[in-house]
Amino acid sequence: MSAPTSLPRDGQILVVCTGNLCRSPFAEGYLRQVLGFAEVCSAGTHAVLGNRVPEEGLVVARQFGVELSGHRARPISLEELEDSATIVCMESYHAAVVEPMVLPLGLEPSRILVWDIPDPYGRGEGAYREAFSRIIDALG
Repeated sequence: MSAPTSLPRDGQILVVCTGNLCRSPFAEGYLRQVLGFAEVCSAGTHAVLGNRVPEEGLVVARQFGVELSGHRARPISLEELEDSATIVCMESYHAAVVEPMVLPLGLEPSRILVWDIPDPYGRGEGAYREAFSRIIDALG
């Protein structure tokens, strides 16, 4: 996992996963609701606009102090990529999707961080607990 001990508080942070249903909304919520970051958003490489966090994800997120019931999935936008000082990808696959998007914008790939957080989607509350714990650990 290539996570800094702490993320910079200056500039927007974009958190990316596949469907924008589990890992990235949790990381966004934890950064905003628990750690007090103001400029943070999340998106998915293959998100279906408007999808909701699964019930088991909502339950486990609440156990970590994060409320995700109002979250709606959305795909990555070029504007968000441009506006983000740091892009946190949950897996190397996500970085492989994001990097070709940022290069034509003239952005440095060094702003992309890759964590190794497995997708808990459809694998039960234990998988959510494990993934969310690993995200918190990565946030240092």
